[in-house]
Amino acid sequence: MEDIVAVREYDEERDLQAVETMEKLYLLGDPLCRVRHCSNYCMLIAEYGEKKEIVGTVRGCMKTVTRGKTIFREFPVYVKVAYLLGLRVSPSHSF
Repeated sequence: MEDIVAVREYDEERDLQAVETMEKLYLLGDPLCRVRHCSNYCMLIAEYGEKKEIVGTVRGCMKTVTRGKTIFREFPVYVKVAYLLGLRVSPSHSF
């Protein structure tokens, strides 16, 4: 059977230690700080093989922002935007 990569939602209780260990390889300070300061975020984990080794993470969020007023509208125009807060791949699984 081939080893495959499965993607699932981050579970802090289950994943915190492994994610912090992987992120320390990048020497970026507090690895989850950008996520902690964003109220509406999603974090996904990539697991590899039967041992379900964490080999990657991706973090993102959506926010509502204003585009400002237009000459045709008295009130600001709001739109939703998505931010990619972090994308990491374990050095052992990058190309």
